Amino acid sequence: MTPLDSRNLNSLWCSVMIETWVREGLQFAVVSPGSRSTPLTMAVARHAAVETVVAIDERSAAFHALGLARGGGRPVVLICTSGSAGAHYLPALIEAHETATPLIVVTADRPPELRDCTSGQTINQHQLFGHYSTWYHEFALPALEGTRFAYLRQTTARSGGGRRPQAPFISTRLFEIPCRLCRMGAKRPASPLKSMMRSG
Repeated sequence: MTPLDSRNLNSLWCSVMIETWVREGLQFAVVSPGSRSTPLTMAVARHAAVETVVAIDERSAAFHALGLARGGGRPVVLICTSGSAGAHYLPALIEAHETATPLIVVTADRPPELRDCTSGQTINQHQLFGHYSTWYHEFALPALEGTRFAYLRQTTARSGGGRRPQAPFISTRLFEIPCRLCRMGAKRPASPLKSMMRSG
């Protein structure tokens, strides 16, 4: 197990997510970096059990992930930033849906109060891929609560579809300030979190 990154709330939240997927059999990730997806990108890049490929173009990234998933028969994680970036995944996701190829797609997003506010890249990402996703979930904002971490692990495990998923699973991660270096102080949930990870 790669040690959880507890430097700030977003890094801890994302490292729990990646560790949960690794325990479900994750080996490969394809990332198209962007500002709002930075915590996810850093978490997957630092995990020793995951081979991470960086592809700037999202369409190329999605087809590369599709090929890895087809060849290995295991889910591959796709990560991109918010806005229209995820829309470039659609052609590959249609192929994944029609061929029952396991992909886990994670698109970063703004919280509801920062959407539809005339700022760039604030499109509505809800159900962006329509019926071509087998499962969709919009994650809650990161929070320092034991129950919220239990929710994160349970929902992440479900989004992985188990060890033998049969089609694309889509999740959206919300980050209010993606690169915020917040201090967690005395409320840091180290002990219960470590206990939950050991029991997973």
